[in-house]
Amino acid sequence: MTQRSTKQIIQSDEELETENSSSIKQHSKPSEKVQQKDKETLKKTQKQLVALQKKLKKLEKGQQKGITPLNNHLDDSEDGPESEEEDSIMFSSSIKPIEVIPTPESETQPLRQVYSHDQQARQPTPLCSPSQRLATSSSTNDITKMDCKHRMERQSPLVEKRPLSPSATSSPPSKSLKKPLLLVVLANGVKLSSAPKTADFRDAQVRTLILRAVREYEALICTKNSFPSLSVHAQWAESCWAIAQIVPNDELDEGQRYKFTPRILGVIQRRGSTMCSRLLEPTRTQVIVCFGFRQGGKERGMKWNETSARNLYLNKTFHYKTLIDHCISEWHSGLFVQADFKEDNVGDFYKVSLANLKKWTSLNATVTTNKRKKLFDHAFKKLGGLTSGEPQVQLKGDTEERTQKELEGHTGETDSEGDEHDGEAGDD
Repeated sequence: MTQRSTKQIIQSDEELETENSSSIKQHSKPSEKVQQKDKETLKKTQKQLVALQKKLKKLEKGQQKGITPLNNHLDDSEDGPESEEEDSIMFSSSIKPIEVIPTPESETQPLRQVYSHDQQARQPTPLCSPSQRLATSSSTNDITKMDCKHRMERQSPLVEKRPLSPSATSSPPSKSLKKPLLLVVLANGVKLSSAPKTADFRDAQVRTLILRAVREYEALICTKNSFPSLSVHAQWAESCWAIAQIVPNDELDEGQRYKFTPRILGVIQRRGSTMCSRLLEPTRTQVIVCFGFRQGGKERGMKWNETSARNLYLNKTFHYKTLIDHCISEWHSGLFVQADFKEDNVGDFYKVSLANLKKWTSLNATVTTNKRKKLFDHAFKKLGGLTSGEPQVQLKGDTEERTQKELEGHTGETDSEGDEHDGEAGDD
């Protein structure tokens, strides 16, 4: 019995082994089929890649001729069977190297049809000209126009930077149209360390332009600010140099300008800084005549001068806060004491006076402007200035008689103080 049972066990073991081996063989056979199927799929995919390469070459040739045969792609994708084996990939129109697809280790994934506008937009493609679009066939005309419009809007940088018409842009003209600035040349023997002056420059044209710029600069000193900051000095000088070259000049071509140099800046600033000093002496003479200051060391004359100076300070608050104020202050002790008109001495007082004058003007802009204009016109005529235009009043009838009566009390040899006081009273 024991031997029989042993034999039965051995037989059962052998049967199990045979079953296991057969099952293993059965399982191994399907895996080989899958591998064979994968190989066939891979071969088909490679054939499709070869066909796509040929189509890609045709597309490149068509683009070189200006024809984009997109109908072939659309027809193939729309009319072809929707099977995994016949799916195709639509490539962008740009030239791009094709990489070798690695052999899959396991079951290959089915290919999908992919078409990305963003991918196509990132690739630079040539623009379609109107003549090239007209050369296409009627069947592809609409598609080509849409494709070109899409590319021009999303791809080409020329569409964004180049305007379609001159009115479509507000950018200034190109700098290349402007002529280069001419360089100024110094005369022979001029040392760079010397103080700048007009005679340092060789060309007479440059010297003439400097004198024009100096006149403009002096006008700003007299009317805007007598003691501007260094930065304002430089800005005014450069602006006056540009204005001087705008004046019509036969020797300079249209658009031709000289370069502004630091030495030209020094000449303009130096001449402008002496403007107030050059006006000081004529103003002193006029102050003595107009306000009746008495020269000499007599006690009666000293009291007269002291009282006159004090009254001018008290009653004419804003009318004389200028260079005239400096000349009046030289008589406040009764005797004439000459003082230097420099920024170190009068700069702080001038700035406070200028701020007060601006505040006074803002109280009533219309009235104060008319008063200042009247004062300027009166001084301009007294200094010999000529007004433009024909005179509006003629000496006839009552006007002639009134003028004759006014002249009876004058000799004409000295300035009339009565007329000036009358004019000042009328201004107040």
